[in-house]
Amino acid sequence: MSDSAGVNSLLPKPTATKQGEVHLIWQEERGSLYHVFHSDRRPNGWSQSIDVSQIAADCRLAQIAANPLGYIHAAWSDGQTISLDVRPTLPDAPWPNPETASKDCYESDGLAMAVSNARTSHIVWCALDQSNTRQLFYAQREQFPKHTVFLPIVAG
Repeated sequence: MSDSAGVNSLLPKPTATKQGEVHLIWQEERGSLYHVFHSDRRPNGWSQSIDVSQIAADCRLAQIAANPLGYIHAAWSDGQTISLDVRPTLPDAPWPNPETASKDCYESDGLAMAVSNARTSHIVWCALDQSNTRQLFYAQREQFPKHTVFLPIVAG
């Protein structure tokens, strides 16, 4: 699946959508850094792996979850920030640019993520606070996708 003989592929995390799709995320070694990669299960095997993190930073602690509509949420740490990205449901849909969920997250570990039935991402992790003490931190991303309703104005 990782298609990278001779380099490390670490910490795979699977998730399944209500629609029956299976997705996988993991850390893939690239040079001296790790990147976050994604693949999904197809009838004929796994899809081509895609670099979700898309940055020149050491990205670790990758997590994955699916919302009720089948959108895939991914979160990871690059040592200083916690990033989040959401991929649309279509096969081979690109991952948009990651968002910063939280900054100044030094020496993060224990990253975990869940997506509620209301399609909100909830992310928790441990990191050092300003007094160099490990604390629990929390961030959330609002519903995805956000539905908008436009009501026509009828003038008579």
